[in-house]
Amino acid sequence: MPPQLHDPIRQDAVLLTRGRGRQGPTALLEYLRGEKATSIIKSFGYER
Repeated sequence: MPPQLHDPIRQDAVLLTRGRGRQGPTALLEYLRGEKATSIIKSFGYER
């Protein structure tokens, strides 16, 4: 659907307090911020 036909759809990832300092949640956020994940996300039509 063309972006001008709808309001932006925002999807975020956050680290909850109980996840702070834990390897898994931190690694996931680092991955999502990286080039590989960014490329995959953009390939599905999402923008950063």
